[in-house]
Amino acid sequence: MKLVSIIIPLFNCELYIEKCIQSLLNQSHKEIEIIIVDDGSTDRSGQIVKKYEMKDDRVNYFYQDNQGPGVARNFAIRNSRGKYLLFVDADDYLSNDYIEALVKKAEEKNAELTIGGYTLVYSDGRKSKQVIPQFYEKGRAEEWAYRISSSCSRLYRRDFWNGHELKFSETRNARAEDVPVVLYANAMAKNINIVKNPGYYYYQHPKSAMNDRTKRVLFGFPYDAFEEMYTRVRNSQIENSIEYFDFGILKFLAHFDLVIYRKADRDEKNRLYYFLYKLIAVDFRTILTNWKKIRGKIVLPWTYKVAISIFTKKINIVIQKGNSKV
Repeated sequence: MKLVSIIIPLFNCELYIEKCIQSLLNQSHKEIEIIIVDDGSTDRSGQIVKKYEMKDDRVNYFYQDNQGPGVARNFAIRNSRGKYLLFVDADDYLSNDYIEALVKKAEEKNAELTIGGYTLVYSDGRKSKQVIPQFYEKGRAEEWAYRISSSCSRLYRRDFWNGHELKFSETRNARAEDVPVVLYANAMAKNINIVKNPGYYYYQHPKSAMNDRTKRVLFGFPYDAFEEMYTRVRNSQIENSIEYFDFGILKFLAHFDLVIYRKADRDEKNRLYYFLYKLIAVDFRTILTNWKKIRGKIVLPWTYKVAISIFTKKINIVIQKGNSKV
């Protein structure tokens, strides 16, 4: 069985969900089920999905009171049955051959995790930008698994997902709630492969979850999921490189601190620093050592390296002072 369960959390996406669903129904790989969990939408999103559910039995619609995308995804997974899991956001869409390319590679290589590329599509008319993984070599060149750090554009084998009891953060108003799952899978999947296909179209518009920064503090760090992931990996015999895992930790934290939290207030930032101080202070010297081992060997945009450098200096100050403030 090569059935792919496509998981979509839905919240007020009436302008985009139809294009998303249509791109899935048009896939060259036909063995799919589309599980859409409406997370308390107040617009016409649900009506649009129900229309497709009536026309095509591959579309399955569920409704829940608003609890966040993590809860919606976890519910959808429990109600899915595919050999593979693919996560798609309701305002994104796929090229017709995207799922076929991922499944073909996964089947050929018996992969627990298959990573594809994506294309950033901008609503303001800017030229789209492709992000395509170039290589992956276990233990030697794993950086592309961490450069593409969204749960979307990744095909997970269900037995790997269930065997490791993976789940998304259910913390209210958390952002990047999927990244702890990604980091864990990068460390623990026995067989990871890439597909040089940028056919996941990641739509960038001002009101999307990662771009809406109109208020001072809109969201929080996925504290529960990050702590569980980090502790499990540190206490396990991991399958892949600990050096690259530590790079992934630094990259994610630097991005969250410097980009996602750029408008967070000082109290919220200090909450994050204190959390990290308690969680990683003991390991921080090792994390820095591991990062220095691979820093010169990996192909990485200079902006990533600068962001990591700034972040590590800030956390060093926190650890030296022994408190939550920079």
